[in-house]
Parts: sequence; structure tokens; C-alpha cells
Amino acid sequence: MERRKVAILTPVGPGAEVADTIESIRAYSDPSRAIVLVDNGGDLRERLEAVGAMGDDLHIVVSRPGARNLFGDLWRTVATGLRYCVETIDFDVLLRFDADALMIASGSEDAAIARFRESADEGILGSCRVRFDGEPRDFAPAARMMRAASGLSGLRHPSMRRFLRARLAEVAETDYELGEHPQGAVCFLRPEALQAIYDAGHLGDDLRHAHVCEDFIITLLMRAAGYRVGEFGGPGDPLAIKWRGLPAHPRDLLAQGTAIVHSVRFWQDMDEDEVRAEFARARRAKAAAA
Repeated sequence: MERRKVAILTPVGPGAEVADTIESIRAYSDPSRAIVLVDNGGDLRERLEAVGAMGDDLHIVVSRPGARNLFGDLWRTVATGLRYCVETIDFDVLLRFDADALMIASGSEDAAIARFRESADEGILGSCRVRFDGEPRDFAPAARMMRAASGLSGLRHPSMRRFLRARLAEVAETDYELGEHPQGAVCFLRPEALQAIYDAGHLGDDLRHAHVCEDFIITLLMRAAGYRVGEFGGPGDPLAIKWRGLPAHPRDLLAQGTAIVHSVRFWQDMDEDEVRAEFARARRAKAAAA
């Protein structure tokens, strides 16, 4: 089994461009890393070879679409990557990392490892109840999706519904809030918690038909395994995460020492190319000064 400090898991959809994302990971993550790209298109290796982005730190795992909804496909893709990491890599922490996220400073994995050592019952760290700007996050939309999938709407897929209801029963006597989750675009996972979920057989295709986001699912599985969610994306934390677009101007995020950002799709009137270029200039300036 390959030994690495951090396993970085990134689902890659058809045609997604990840070379710049990989460059940012290589610039700021610990050299003892495994970057696991789960290819949901089938041609990722060829595309990365064409731009010279392949390397010994890359693992490419193919996961063909198999469900009939976006949520189910993403769950299959992420679960495939999680199984691969548990089975083939001995890591201190796993970083779930979207293709439209970027590393912009070093040290996030060390901070996550230290936090897990301090808090033995935390299984996942991310932007959960508190947003980057300090405002509370709202789990009501997620709760509605979970309620529908485990209720009457779920009757179309009985095995999926039974799976969800069984996990919800396991957390019924805890402080779990229906729909709670850190934003799955970027979050850190404890290896022991992942191992517990894997050993329980919960990283399979049971939820391939669920109209439920994969970050809701992994949080529920973590809670059912006895772990809590830790805040890692509020004011002053390493993560600056927003569902759509950046949470602040790239220069502000760089100045305040943020380590990882999402999403680089846009910031106000800046498009993705401009946002990525701003961070790339800072990254290359740092490398030139080293």
C-alpha cells in the first residue's frame, strides 16, 4: 500500500479542465501526496498527457456514468474514488477537492491533521454551519431533499430508500440535523472514519438513484459511524468556500492567508480564466522568489 501524508480526491467530469488545478495542488501541498482523479469521461489521461500534466503523484481511476441523475452519478464517482483511496493508499488525511477549487497557500493538510488529533470525534472538516463571511448556512433545502428521498418519493427505489432510512435511524438519538453538511467542494476527511464507513459496506452503489447531493450523504455516513462535523471554513479558517463563484476578490483571499478557495468559476465581473490567471500570477511569483 502506498504511503502518503495526504490523498487528494478530485472527481473530473467529461471535458473538465484540471491542469491548472493540479498545478496549484503541486505548488502548495505536501510533496508526500497522492492526487486521485476520478475520470467520469474516459479520456482524462490522454488530455493530461497532451498538456504535460501527468506525474508520479497522479492516480487516474475511471468511473463510468451509471445512474440516471446528476446526484447519483456524482455519488458513484466520489464513492469510487473513496474506495480506491482506502484500498490503495495509507494516508494521514484525505482532501475532497473539486476541479474548480484551487490551493493558494500551503499548510491546510497539516492544519487538518492537527485538528483531527485534537478532536477525536470529528470525522470531517469543512464549511458547515458557518460561512466564510461568518453568516450561518441554511440546511433547509438539503433537509427537503433528504426527506423526499427517504419518504414517499423514495418508494421508486426501495433499496435506496431502505439504506437512507436505516442510516437516519442510526443518528436519530444524536444531535444530527437533517441535511447538515459541510460543502463537499472542499473538505477534509479523517482516515479512521472513512475506514469505518468502508468496513460497513457503505461506499457502494446503494444510493446511485438518490436525488441527494453527495456531501449530504457522506455527512450522514460520518454521523452514523459516530463522528461529528468540524468547522474549517469560517472567518480565519483555511478554507474560503462558496457554492457558486468566489467568496471574495482573489487579491483579498491571497492577502488574508486563505489556503484553499472555491469556486473559481467567477468573481463579480471576472470570469474563470481571469480568476485563474490572478491566482496563477501569485503562484508563479512565489515560485520565482523561492
